[in-house]
Amino acid sequence: MKKLLYFIVAVAAMTFGSSCEDNFKGVNHIVEYCRLQVFRDGEMVFDDTNANWTFEKQDDGTYTLYMNETRFVEAMPMLDMEVRGMENDSASSDDAFSFAAAAIVPYYAGVEYPRYTLTDFSCKVSADGNNMEVGFNCAGYVVVYTKTIEYVLYE
Repeated sequence: MKKLLYFIVAVAAMTFGSSCEDNFKGVNHIVEYCRLQVFRDGEMVFDDTNANWTFEKQDDGTYTLYMNETRFVEAMPMLDMEVRGMENDSASSDDAFSFAAAAIVPYYAGVEYPRYTLTDFSCKVSADGNNMEVGFNCAGYVVVYTKTIEYVLYE
């Protein structure tokens, strides 16, 4: 009787497994690779592959970078910071968006957060929208964030 029960469970698992695979045939999936690297004195002191920053155009035509659950070192609490008011300065066909500033104050909890003023700030988004690079200095650290989006076709 136990063998019959195991056989029924195995057949059910194979049936449900194959029907799930069939549901994904021909469907595009988005895979995001994100990486936040923080350097001090030329050495990497923090590496986070779970950081997921987003980028949006606002109603006023400016752009906002949302640095969700961000920290620059392990001991720092995770903060949701924003860089607001960026304008597209791209003059290259390689970039859909490009912005740079000598210094910019991020927002935290809806208000400016000058404690973490970002210097040598740059943000670029590739022409196809699949790559984003952000770099800046903050509190003695060099911060580099990259995001790559790939579209995977299941057959």
